[in-house]
Amino acid sequence: MIRRPPRSTLSSSSAASDVYKRQNAGYRMVATVPSPLERELVQIPGVPGAGTPIPVELLQPRFGDAELLPTGRAVDSLVIPSGAVVDATLACGANPTVFVKAAQLGFKVFGQEYNANVAATVDALRAQGAMAMGVELTAAVRVCWVDAPVAYTASDGKTVCAEDTDLVGCISTPGRIHHAFTGTGAINLAGMACIDGTVVQQCSRAEGGTTVRTRLGHPGGVMQVQAECSVSVGGVSRLERAGFVRTGRLLTCGDFFVPEDWSVPAC
Repeated sequence: MIRRPPRSTLSSSSAASDVYKRQNAGYRMVATVPSPLERELVQIPGVPGAGTPIPVELLQPRFGDAELLPTGRAVDSLVIPSGAVVDATLACGANPTVFVKAAQLGFKVFGQEYNANVAATVDALRAQGAMAMGVELTAAVRVCWVDAPVAYTASDGKTVCAEDTDLVGCISTPGRIHHAFTGTGAINLAGMACIDGTVVQQCSRAEGGTTVRTRLGHPGGVMQVQAECSVSVGGVSRLERAGFVRTGRLLTCGDFFVPEDWSVPAC
């Protein structure tokens, strides 16, 4: 829940940063809202229409009390319905996410039908992942399969070149494969790109380090997301911040009529 709406500055050359706290998650978000006089519009792949770009940064995002790597390992082993054992990275930087390699599942990142086999595999990975992470199995637990960069055609018909991405991936949402990519999934993916040995880092060609900017190729197009991680003396990884760009669009406008003798009541 957002505590209050963003405010905009009157200066045509300035922007306002507002800090919100997600009451249901316990971390803060910083949204940088441009001046109303700025007319730049951008389109986010997978999101209809264009809007004003609003950079959003999440500060120490997490899922409840879970650690970024709840098991303490960059890679765990899970079993899919075929009986095969697959490598999985379990992350709780936002909604719990199970990252696996598309090749190990035998799935395609693009054009994969959500058939009975895919549904059963996703459900098995969600259940095992939730148990290993120590979180409740709800719709919040997602599965993401990733691969090294490839050229592909996005859902809008545009060609995405392999060199324009650092890795490609898609993510589950209840009952289907997401048409683009979830924001919380992108947060987790960006965090995993900072940690050595994760499934995400194994597939990504983005330069590793404590701060990593990742170009993610998803069914809707290319999304840029960045993250900064730290490691404590005890070796526990923590996601310090993660960010991406969203758009602000006019949803409705209108007039509000009041009586001529109406006045603001005294507090």
